[in-house]
Amino acid sequence: MEKSFEFVSRNSVKQSSSNGYAEKFEQDGFWYKANVGAFNSHAEVVACRLSKYTNVNKCVEYSLIKQNNEYFTKSADFIKGRPFETLSSLHSKVTGTSIEYVQNTLFGEKLFTYVINFVKSAVKKDVTEDLVKILKFDAFVLNEDRHFKNLALLLVNNQWEIFPMYDFDCALFSCIEDLDNLPTEHKSLPFFFTHNEQLRFLNKISNFKLIVKPFNPQQIIDNLWDKEYTIGNDVILAYLETVKGGLTL
Repeated sequence: MEKSFEFVSRNSVKQSSSNGYAEKFEQDGFWYKANVGAFNSHAEVVACRLSKYTNVNKCVEYSLIKQNNEYFTKSADFIKGRPFETLSSLHSKVTGTSIEYVQNTLFGEKLFTYVINFVKSAVKKDVTEDLVKILKFDAFVLNEDRHFKNLALLLVNNQWEIFPMYDFDCALFSCIEDLDNLPTEHKSLPFFFTHNEQLRFLNKISNFKLIVKPFNPQQIIDNLWDKEYTIGNDVILAYLETVKGGLTL
């Protein structure tokens, strides 16, 4: 049985995103993040489950919990006191300026090149292929909210490594208000406006192919939606049906 908790906590922080704030906190070695929309938490768990059917199976593992009729995602604390920097925080510490400020002047390929060169200079790490993998997975799960506060580095054995993929509460249509009129072009961040644009660029600079193996859509969504709360279930299931046979990006 899931241990109960008080949401108000000394460790509670506001986790920012371009779409707003998701309240999150740490307790007993786990992070809890509140559902901020109709089915953001459900979408995050589905994205995590889908990662296991790809060759980018490096995702923070989320589970869905419900308490007092509120939904949360739960994930293990992978940081465990080790040095950890988002690309946003690293940029601020090294340059004294916000990387979001850089976004006001650079876009697309120029912004991508800037970020790669910055990280390489700051921590002696080439993150090109890591970013390609994350961004291609974002395209697969239709994530609208990848930004420099949810791309991060973790110090492991004295070497900086890209942190496992995390923050998918704006994937799989969960940040779209009108589910009866889904867009044909899906928004992306942080380098290009749409996933199609971003994929064309990624395929130009890298030979990496995201491979999605066939899967059973019903198993992916098992035990997530209550009978009385099915918002998002139909649109996610419909999308999974279109890609269940596998694909390559």
